[in-house]
Amino acid sequence: MMLLQAAAKAPDLRYAAPEWLHAAPHMVVTFTDHEQPVRLVLNAGSHLPDAIERIRTFEDLWNVWGDVNQRIYLDSWQDVGGLLFPASRVDQRNGQETAHEQYLDVRFDPALASEAFPVDSAAAAKSLRSPGWDRPFPPQAQTIIPGVWLFQGAWNVSVIEQDDGLILLEAPISASYTAQALDAAARLVPGKPVKAVISTTDSWPHVAGLREAVARGIQVYQLDLNRPLLDRLIAAPHTLRPDDLARHPRPPQWHMVDQALAIPSLRNPIMLIPIRGPSTERQYMVYWPDAKLLYASDTLVLNPDNSLYNPELMHEVAKAVARAHIAPQTVYAMHQAPIPWSRAIGMVP
Repeated sequence: MMLLQAAAKAPDLRYAAPEWLHAAPHMVVTFTDHEQPVRLVLNAGSHLPDAIERIRTFEDLWNVWGDVNQRIYLDSWQDVGGLLFPASRVDQRNGQETAHEQYLDVRFDPALASEAFPVDSAAAAKSLRSPGWDRPFPPQAQTIIPGVWLFQGAWNVSVIEQDDGLILLEAPISASYTAQALDAAARLVPGKPVKAVISTTDSWPHVAGLREAVARGIQVYQLDLNRPLLDRLIAAPHTLRPDDLARHPRPPQWHMVDQALAIPSLRNPIMLIPIRGPSTERQYMVYWPDAKLLYASDTLVLNPDNSLYNPELMHEVAKAVARAHIAPQTVYAMHQAPIPWSRAIGMVP
């Protein structure tokens, strides 16, 4: 209803080319609402909006995709107290169905008890203060081994110093967060460039900062299976909230990891090792052979009671370690500070 009212008031309301939907002819009108382009697909017979389409950004996990094409299908119109209401709603984002709702008992303005929808005031205030995906980067780093620093946060980021430059291990959360991470790396070792970014998983929040790395012309190491996702990520339009890559487009420099790969250096040589388990097929590990240090991607998390969050993941890591014939003594991960390898592996059933 609010969108129909917005359309009626929009100064740029226009007819667009008609289209067929659900094997029926439809009229299409376009307008702008809150700086977002909107299309209403109206049934030519009933004049009801059978579909709403708009280009918008999201604050949830879809934030990484920038301008998202959202299409909402409305169906099963019912008369409720003299008003027509769609009892079925299907949501799509970039062509993928994300929600399907059925309204079984529709009432307008029913009497509700005050406690029907309680809201914790402290939680509400905290939510309002949240910076969302554009959060500040942790200010302090801890040294894991000489030349390897860990910035602990909701998603851990590490900096690796090698002879010819620095490597950023993970580029998560957002372009702005990764920009801060790259700047922090430069402050750790002034004058030494960031030569590469290592990104070890395909989860959207885990790759959300890769657009910033590409914008800066930094080469990116990622798993071969994740290439289609990465190409879509870099090609995704960001016109509503332009990031550095949208302002200054450039092609990515991918280094696809399809087997164990060494990045040699006299200082902190590392190996990139695919895990290839049923739950970890799109992740790979980073290993420092000199220090016997292992970064296990997004597989290791300890619960508050010091049990493993998901033992299966560490079981797959253990198998990958055995296949690679490596002998880690310390392990850490995207959401876990360093712990002894013996402790982590000792909790695997």
